[in-house]
Amino acid sequence: MARFFSILGLLTLFSGRMPAQNDVPASGRQDLPSATSGAHPPGDSCTPEKPIAGSKEAIHVRLWTASETSTPQYTWTATAGHIEGHSAEALWDLSGASAGYATATVGYKGPSGPASCSLQIVIEESAGERGPVRDRGHDLLVKNTPETPGYGLYSYVLFSAAPDDGSRPRYLQLLQAVLAQAPSIEALGVYYDAAQLNATYIPVVSGGQPPVSAQWLLDNYDYAHARFLLHAVPGNLSRGPYLVSSHQPLGKAASGPYLVQDLSSVPPHLVSLWTGEFLNQAAQEHFWEQSTGTMLALRLRTAIGIMAEGLPDVRKSLDSWISVSK
Repeated sequence: MARFFSILGLLTLFSGRMPAQNDVPASGRQDLPSATSGAHPPGDSCTPEKPIAGSKEAIHVRLWTASETSTPQYTWTATAGHIEGHSAEALWDLSGASAGYATATVGYKGPSGPASCSLQIVIEESAGERGPVRDRGHDLLVKNTPETPGYGLYSYVLFSAAPDDGSRPRYLQLLQAVLAQAPSIEALGVYYDAAQLNATYIPVVSGGQPPVSAQWLLDNYDYAHARFLLHAVPGNLSRGPYLVSSHQPLGKAASGPYLVQDLSSVPPHLVSLWTGEFLNQAAQEHFWEQSTGTMLALRLRTAIGIMAEGLPDVRKSLDSWISVSK
């Protein structure tokens, strides 16, 4: 697999924001960025949820590795704040951390023994109180039922047509990923205000008794409703499957912009990864603002491109899979 470039450097470049010079320790300037430093096996990488975070935030960090052991162990440490996690993903709490650069490192067992991977972020002083933090949950969009008003973000799992034998595994993997990564919106509503939630809708012809399975969702999917919703989004969205996010419900003549992810060419075993990146990033970025929307698409392309290094068919279609439409 080809050498991995630093994801943080590319993401920071795309963000168009650099820290003030006096925030950077002189001894560390030439070392940044280094999102993949450490003695890790070729092909492994670790990434932050975002490259620049406020001193009152908590962000997710993750190790991407194909290494498999019978007793996986992960040890996360950080040079600032507090990091908690015993799996490939950890939550990095930056409360009280000073502005500047900070590093998180995960130690784990690779195929040849102990390995580690490090990533860096820039911590900015938070201005005032932190805005609402969106969590994501899924809901069934039953035929002839409108979306619930008031959510902070609306996302959709949209199929323009029933799958054939070749695309069926991809459809099922997407539905399974959404179920696994976005719990029931009704359950989250007990703890969150609607404005703090990203509702991920799956159109179905009738309601089901929870918990529903990916196969049940595919068997009861409402393709006609999905095609109607896709017509609200600019472009010829005739293949799919698609993930679409909007600040407003698509069923109520949303005016955009929209974030569109086309999974029609994504290998089934990568669908879960793409879904996770999309849901995480869409909830973090105010993509309906043109400048941040463009940066979001670039960050997603970069993150997935690095993780897909060495897969020519994947890299060939990166530009068409993720886009921002007005």
